Amino acid sequence: MDKYASLERLRTSIINFLITILIFIVIVDPNNNIFYIKDIVFALIILFWAYTLFFYSFNIPRKIIIIFIFLIIIMPLYSVIIAYINGNVITIQAPYIKSFFFLLLLPVLINLNINITQRFHYIGFMISIIVLISLILFYTANDLFEIIYHYLVEDKQVAVSRGYEYQGYKMFNLFYKTSPLLLFPLGYYFQKLFFNTEIKKKKVKYIFSILLISVAFIFSSTRANIIIFFVLLIIYSMYYIFINNRKIFWFSIIFCFVCIIYLLTNILHQFSQSETSNSIKINHILDYINLFKSDTNILFWGQGFNSSFYSTYYNSYINVTELSYFEFIRIFGLPVTCIFITLLLYPVYIFYKNYKQYYTFRYIPISYLFYLIIAGTNPLLLSSTGMIVIVYVYSIMYLNSKDYIKSEPNFKLK
Repeated sequence: MDKYASLERLRTSIINFLITILIFIVIVDPNNNIFYIKDIVFALIILFWAYTLFFYSFNIPRKIIIIFIFLIIIMPLYSVIIAYINGNVITIQAPYIKSFFFLLLLPVLINLNINITQRFHYIGFMISIIVLISLILFYTANDLFEIIYHYLVEDKQVAVSRGYEYQGYKMFNLFYKTSPLLLFPLGYYFQKLFFNTEIKKKKVKYIFSILLISVAFIFSSTRANIIIFFVLLIIYSMYYIFINNRKIFWFSIIFCFVCIIYLLTNILHQFSQSETSNSIKINHILDYINLFKSDTNILFWGQGFNSSFYSTYYNSYINVTELSYFEFIRIFGLPVTCIFITLLLYPVYIFYKNYKQYYTFRYIPISYLFYLIIAGTNPLLLSSTGMIVIVYVYSIMYLNSKDYIKSEPNFKLK
């Protein structure tokens, strides 16, 4: 049995390594345009895990199995059937199809008791480091910045940068497409900073981490990122004040209210329909409404995978937009979308229902909820990156629940 035990340990180590590589690729190279190995690494994880099923018991609660079956089998199959009825041509490269396969990582993490929290956080820091280096080069070595800009924005398309000027000065901005994932390490370090009684040296570490993460949010120059960063800061600060000094709590509420009003009055003009990004979104919302009005079958049953609709802004048919939740309705129909959104919010309910049980991870439902808000305004939710987030939250929910039963090997480890 020693031989089998050693082989099993080796397989588990390989799977752990491959999962780390996959998380790195999904976060740093979401379009798979840099390393070109995302699908290969994912396939290897599933193959190695499938082989370990011969050696390990498979202990996953019925609720998780039902949710998993709906997300990985019923939803995609339903959309394929609807697409076939509508005459859509389905290929593995069609938008959104491959993303659902990444949900297969959920039983892998649960079955092998793998917690990816640290990997999720530390790899996410690479986004902030990339943005920080770009910021420094923008003001000190513009030629080098142009090389990075061309590579990240134009060539590999993992980031977006728009030219901004303030009183005649060029302003730096770089939106890394997976930067919303930094909400999780941000929430973690806010929790550590405000609610952990630790030595000052560690507090300095948490403040440094928050400042590093803030670089990716603030210099993204996207309203959703900036607003949600400050909203999170206000939520954690106000809760800390409420617990420790209720006398100044109401004063703090008034102060925050005044600050929010000031911020809104200064950025509200950016929500103008004349601004390009808003103009596209507003036009697409109207296009969705017209589509659903003109054909109620699409509203209830959806169009299926690889379908398209007419965009008045682009004056052509398109099959992907940044409005994820409208896309869900268009592809899957309203009833299936409602079920899917309910399943997205289910972990938030469980975390708050069993607050004491998940005390160490109480930052997750807050960060996850804000992530779902941001993901509603870009295609992130329907990508492999979005599916990894769902896998992460569900795995933490189950691995730290009372119902968790550790999968044991079918042989005695020595």
